[in-house]
Amino acid sequence: MKYKFLVFALFLVLLIGCAEQQATPEQQKIKVTMENSQSEAAQGNNIQEQQKTEEKPEQRQEDSIKEFSITAKRFEFRPSTIAVNKGDKVILHLTSSDVTHGFAINAYDLRATIIPGKTTDLEFIADKTGEFTFYCSFFCGFGHSGMNGKLVVR
Repeated sequence: MKYKFLVFALFLVLLIGCAEQQATPEQQKIKVTMENSQSEAAQGNNIQEQQKTEEKPEQRQEDSIKEFSITAKRFEFRPSTIAVNKGDKVILHLTSSDVTHGFAINAYDLRATIIPGKTTDLEFIADKTGEFTFYCSFFCGFGHSGMNGKLVVR
């Protein structure tokens, strides 16, 4: 049984090989044309990919990165106001100089816990214009409710 299967498989390979060799000149032209157009399409895709990668650095130059170090301490943030442009990537380095605090900006769905002696980093894209309040989201004492600041996105 194995012998018959092996002979049949060999016969198919030979048959397919002979069929390719006996292609008419017109069939060969069609095959070459198809291969050339596939090659051109691949080159076109490569050019499009290069253009896409070339566009990205230009976009990055327009959008900048803004970094801020914000210190939380009873019952304030320093600085209390930060300003960025729409489209900026914003990186906040949050520290506490006394007790555990929280940091939240509802409009950007940002939340963090700030532990004394550690730096907590938050990153986001400022994709909404306006003035947004950030506040302490972790009870830190009787002045906690007034502990807030402002993010201005132009």
